[in-house]
Amino acid sequence: MSKRFSKVDSNQPQIVKELREKGYTVNHLHELKNFVDIIVGHKGVNYLFEIKPDRSKKLTLGEQKFFDTWTGQRAIIYCSQDAIDIIEGK
Repeated sequence: MSKRFSKVDSNQPQIVKELREKGYTVNHLHELKNFVDIIVGHKGVNYLFEIKPDRSKKLTLGEQKFFDTWTGQRAIIYCSQDAIDIIEGK
């Protein structure tokens, strides 16, 4: 039985690259089913981000369930600036 990973969005490599260039630590989480794509750490705080290529792309049912039930921070981002704005409180 092969392990099935969630699809990586086309803009994920660029977003991860740009966040790392800003000094953030980034780990990929897309391999976990029905969870966010990346976790970003900055100054002792972790940020959970689901990456979508554009606003027309909706959360899957599993992703939506996670967003509806997770009581901690989580956000949908479309570019690295979205994540930076959240992390820097803009």
